Amino acid sequence: MLVSARDARLLRGDRSAEPGEPRGRLFPAFFFPPAKTRPTRTIAEGERIGSLEVVGAPGHTPGQLAFLDSRDRSLICGDAYFALGGLFVTTQPVLRFPFPAFGTWHKPTAYETALKLRALEPSRLATGHGPVLPSPAAEMDRAIAAAPRG
Repeated sequence: MLVSARDARLLRGDRSAEPGEPRGRLFPAFFFPPAKTRPTRTIAEGERIGSLEVVGAPGHTPGQLAFLDSRDRSLICGDAYFALGGLFVTTQPVLRFPFPAFGTWHKPTAYETALKLRALEPSRLATGHGPVLPSPAAEMDRAIAAAPRG
């Protein structure tokens, strides 16, 4: 399992903030106890795993990562966006699927990440929830315009 160093700390149960990190909201430990599985290694923005470029995408969690495929610009964005009944930034509570917004650690950071990922001009967008979207630019623009900034 590969994760960011920041989210590896969360998996171990360390919920303390890093110096200079915004104070976000993490679910209490009784909802998400420390994981028994340990990362194989940690990865960081700018690294490559085969054709995938690691992109820092904090917001939903402090150390969330996204992956941009250099072959065709497909973007795996995790929970930076979700695509159930439309495309949404995880800062936006949506009645049909409110969990990503309720579980987002720091909404202003998540909003900035949505802008950062849009600027990558992905050819396809794979979210943590919902179908893969081809040519997602217009839908990403609409989702950003509708999203609360924090």
